[in-house]
Amino acid sequence: MPMKVGDQVRSGRVVAEVSGRPVIVLPGRFPAYRELKSNDEGPDVRQLQQALRPRYGTPITGKFDPRTASDLRRLYKSIGYPAPTVEPSGEQKSDRAAPQGEARGAGEVTVAPKDTLRVPAGELFFVSELPATVGLVQAGVGGDGGGPLLTLTSGGWQLLVRLDDSTQQLLESMPQGGRFRLDGEEGVALRLVEIRADGDGGSATAAPGAQEPSPQPSTERAGDGPPNAEHKAVFAVTGTPKDAVVGQTRDIIVERGRSSTKAVVVPASAVWTAADGTVAVEAMADDGSTRKIEVEVLLSVRGRVAVRPTQGELPAGTKVVVAERDGEPVR
Repeated sequence: MPMKVGDQVRSGRVVAEVSGRPVIVLPGRFPAYRELKSNDEGPDVRQLQQALRPRYGTPITGKFDPRTASDLRRLYKSIGYPAPTVEPSGEQKSDRAAPQGEARGAGEVTVAPKDTLRVPAGELFFVSELPATVGLVQAGVGGDGGGPLLTLTSGGWQLLVRLDDSTQQLLESMPQGGRFRLDGEEGVALRLVEIRADGDGGSATAAPGAQEPSPQPSTERAGDGPPNAEHKAVFAVTGTPKDAVVGQTRDIIVERGRSSTKAVVVPASAVWTAADGTVAVEAMADDGSTRKIEVEVLLSVRGRVAVRPTQGELPAGTKVVVAERDGEPVR
C-alpha cells in the first residue's frame, strides 16, 4: 500500500500492489469489468484507449489492436512492472524478454509464437475525475485484499457538520445576506449546499466531496428523515483551505448579518424610539448640549447597534447619551 491519506493521485499512478501486481489508476467513466486481450472490442477498450491517448497518442478505434497493446506495455514499463501476458499454451506469465527464434540445426530457425497481452480487470482502476485525493486507506500489508483497498475522493472540498437542534434552527433561519466563513481563512468562501438526514455519525470535518452542489439549500426537518436520523449540513468550499487534509476538524463562523463599513456603532442603550416610531440617538457636544439625530438601525449584536443617520451627521467618535441620572444625560 504505497499511498497514505491526503496523497494526490493522477493518471497512471499505482495505488496498491496485490500479490506482486499493480493496481493502476486511469481516467474513465465506468469500472473495468473483464479481462482485455487482443482483438477485443467494446466501450471498455475505447475507454482504455482514451486513457492512454494523452500519454502515447493512442488511436481511438474501440478495438484492442497491436497499437493499443504496445502503448499498454509502455505504461506498464513506465511504472516498473512487467505487462501481464499469456504464453501460446495459455499459461499466464509476466511479460519479459523472450527469444524470437530457436535454432533447430545448421541454417534452420523456427520462429516461436509471440506472447499475448492479457490485462486482468483488477489491475486497471478507472476514476471519473482526476486528480483525486486518497480519502481512506482500508487495507494493510499482509491482509487478504478481500475488501476495499482504499477510497479516492475528487471534486471540490466540502465540510460536513453534525447539527444539534439549535444549530439546525440557526442555519434554517439565516437571513438574506447571511454568510459562512472558515475561521482564519481569507479568500475561502463557504456555501450551504444542503441539510440532510442520515444515520452516519459526524463532526465538523473537512472532506473533499464528489457530488455536484444543488442550486438551493435543502432544509428538510427532522421528521422528514429516517427515525432517529442525525441531521448534517454540507458546505461547499470555494478555494483551497490552508493545509487542509481529509478528516481535519475546522471551525465555521456563521455571520447572520454585516453592517456597512460606513456605519457607526453605538451602545444599544443610546438608541431611543419615539412614540411616532422614529429612532434616534442624542449626540452630546463638548459644552454639554445635546441634539437629536434620527438614525436607521442596521444591525444589533450583543448590546451594540450599527446605525446610519437619516438626517444630519453622526461622525465616528461622537459622544452619545446612554442614560439620564438625576435629569442629567450620561454619555
